[in-house]
Amino acid sequence: ASHCPPGHAERLRAAGAGLTFDDMRQLPELVRRVAADAQTG
Repeated sequence: ASHCPPGHAERLRAAGAGLTFDDMRQLPELVRRVAADAQTG
C-alpha cells in the first residue's frame, strides 16, 4: 500500500516533476538512468 493518494503522480507531473515512480524498488534503476543521462548530456 502506498502512502500517496491516487492521482498524486499526475499532480507532481503537472507541477513540473520530470520523473515519478510507484514502487521504491524502482528507485535504484531510476537513479542510474538519471546519472547516465547527466553524464551523456
